[in-house]
Amino acid sequence: MTSMTTPSTLSAMPPAPPTAYTPPAKVIHDNLGIMEGLMTTVHAVTTTQKTAVGKVIPELNGKLTGMVFRAPSPSVLVVGLTCCLEKDAKYDDIKKVVKQASEGPRKGILSYTEDQVVSCDF
Repeated sequence: MTSMTTPSTLSAMPPAPPTAYTPPAKVIHDNLGIMEGLMTTVHAVTTTQKTAVGKVIPELNGKLTGMVFRAPSPSVLVVGLTCCLEKDAKYDDIKKVVKQASEGPRKGILSYTEDQVVSCDF
């Protein structure tokens, strides 16, 4: 993806649900506004991530829906957050705000990498 216009789409891959969605959702919502979004989780146990995110970030309550896929994974999972944004954004703009947050106010909570990694890397 090179350039996007509203509604824009971003997939974020944080570490573990339900709290995994909250840091990137907060950063993206604060900077670009989330109109609605879809959370997708692949892991060994199901969760109620959409309810948890809405409790932590009340302005996103009712804007997110989700899907969960179970897979035999002892400790690593994949989550995806796909959003329609309120503001126009290029993919690089979205990556920039997430990366800045991971190096600043959300350091130690939110991580960012462009490395080609797989589950055994964690």
